[in-house]
Amino acid sequence: MTLRSFALALTMFAVPSVVLHDAQASFDPVGTWQISTVAEAGAPMMVTVTISGKPGAYTGRAVTPERTLPLQEVATTPSGMIALFNMAPDGVVIIRVNRTANGGHTGAWAGIDRVYPLTAKRAQ
Repeated sequence: MTLRSFALALTMFAVPSVVLHDAQASFDPVGTWQISTVAEAGAPMMVTVTISGKPGAYTGRAVTPERTLPLQEVATTPSGMIALFNMAPDGVVIIRVNRTANGGHTGAWAGIDRVYPLTAKRAQ
């Protein structure tokens, strides 16, 4: 399960990480998003995501039926966003939203029970 969660997280971040700091990214995540999805057990669930601020300084939260999760980070691409919400004490919820061709939005979410610190050094 841990390996699948890690693979899912890497898949979700692989493409958007290329444009994390691209000033030309046209998707604006600011606003209130009403998200219709399913809970882990499969029951329908509504989540309200509120994001404010500007690139590099976003704030917000995701309000689920069970709790409120503070926004940790937002990354945008020209057609969508990935938002990470803190799930105390050690986990994270990832929400991906993409603009569709007809002007709507679709996406997915994943909960990761535990995240692990790392250090990185760019290879020369």
